[in-house]
Amino acid sequence: MRVPLSLPLALAAASVAGAQSYAPSTDYATTCFPLDVEWADVDGDGRPDLLSTAGASVEVRLTNADGTLAAPISFVPNSYLIQDIECADVDGDGDLDVLTTHPFAALGPTAFQVTRNQMNVNPLVPFSGSVAGLTFPANVPNDAVFFDADLDGNPDLAITDTAGGTVAIYLHGGSGTPYATAPTVVTLGASPGEIQACDLDGDTLVDLVTCNAFGTTRSLSVLRNGLPGVFMATTVPLPTAASATPPASSMDRATAAASDSARR
Repeated sequence: MRVPLSLPLALAAASVAGAQSYAPSTDYATTCFPLDVEWADVDGDGRPDLLSTAGASVEVRLTNADGTLAAPISFVPNSYLIQDIECADVDGDGDLDVLTTHPFAALGPTAFQVTRNQMNVNPLVPFSGSVAGLTFPANVPNDAVFFDADLDGNPDLAITDTAGGTVAIYLHGGSGTPYATAPTVVTLGASPGEIQACDLDGDTLVDLVTCNAFGTTRSLSVLRNGLPGVFMATTVPLPTAASATPPASSMDRATAAASDSARR
């Protein structure tokens, strides 16, 4: 059956009109400048709660039944500025844990951290304890994404390294010590910032894509998952006319990444 042209136009007009029908914003003060936010049901009540970064802290605002946000619960993964925040059930207890990246931390276990969600076990200290043994073998951890790389049902992890031009891919492993195996490091030849996961080619394996906005190369890199957990990178250059002057150093790139997240 051929659909009259007037029907999709009417639907499009209704969609645009609906998209403009937001109520005035409600602002929530933070204790320090926020660089990233994440929706996640951390208390298991079926409502998405709001997590935001605040300098070196994470602020968790539980969603009330009426849609308002409760006063924040704050915790400090470590003493370094947080760039990105992601959530997944890393320890397999049914609660969503919190990953944070720290691009200004020294190399080692402080570069990124997974803080355990113990809200249903210890509500007085709901976010405490970290997954031990995590080490980022690179320079500036920027963005992260949880995804199932090897189809075992566990949350694997990919983190971009802006200064090193790589992506580190950690397989969960399914054991009591997640991410115990050294990560697979894929070299891009560019400086990645944002990373997302999706099955691009419909083969049921989750692929990765990065935005390479820093350094001398402006491009997108597609990391295809050819075998479960085995990735091959293809970089697609972008027009140089749209490029800005590249930051001069690794720390400048990290600062630019932080500024970019603040605008998102």
